[in-house]
Amino acid sequence: MSDFCQQSITMDSVPPTRCDGTSPLPAELKNSVMLLGSFDGFHRGHQALLAAGRKEAKRLGVPLSILQFDPHPRVFFAGETEFRLVAGAARDLLVAQYGFELVFAPLFDARFANLEPEDFVGLYLVKHLAVSGVIAGPDFRFGRARKGNASLLSELGARHGFQVQIADEVRHGTVRVSSSAIRTAIRSGRLDCAEKLLGRAWTTGLPSTVSGCCFPPEQVLPPPGQWHVTYMDRTGRSLRDGFLYLAEGRRVRLDAPDGTAMVRWNCASQIG
Repeated sequence: MSDFCQQSITMDSVPPTRCDGTSPLPAELKNSVMLLGSFDGFHRGHQALLAAGRKEAKRLGVPLSILQFDPHPRVFFAGETEFRLVAGAARDLLVAQYGFELVFAPLFDARFANLEPEDFVGLYLVKHLAVSGVIAGPDFRFGRARKGNASLLSELGARHGFQVQIADEVRHGTVRVSSSAIRTAIRSGRLDCAEKLLGRAWTTGLPSTVSGCCFPPEQVLPPPGQWHVTYMDRTGRSLRDGFLYLAEGRRVRLDAPDGTAMVRWNCASQIG
């Protein structure tokens, strides 16, 4: 099992360029191969899409890019909370370490939510980004009322001249790897199961290291109690092992050292 937090971002690493579709895209970032989806936590299924995207981008000699919505559609439509597998500094680290050169992060507002699937593809993927290809999972939906699906995406790709790859679902044993399955495991305190489906240790960002801070409302959490964790800085470097006490109301007490930006939850680690 690989663990992204064992790898450190060096000071000379170049973070991906972020764009929201409102300004012209630099020419060197056009024609990318783009991963489409929510990619919450970059679990084993997402890593399969990433492998396909890297291979295609290398073959074509173009940048690798990823779609991210801000805010998440689940927040926009329903004000949903406690659903993100990874947020904050840990999410930023994942994107940086997986080698994306471009993050396309359009503002998900009422106008964007009401785009027809054809308009999303024509205005953004074709006109603004000029993608060479896209990689998506079989459940990917896009456009108003989620009318766009894998079949329509393939049809539109053929019409506009970009490649479309729809990846197969990934299973771990008899379990289909999905963000929903991982959320269920975390909420029940089965971090060992969550780790197997993620393909690495579960790591989350922290809003601060001050005693009494709260996790972001979107962050899914295990049951209240005291947990073994490893404190890490913003680059993913381990600082030291410690304890995290999670109370009702998402409040948390930490014994974190200075510079802590995220925690790695050690599997099967609840101790009280």
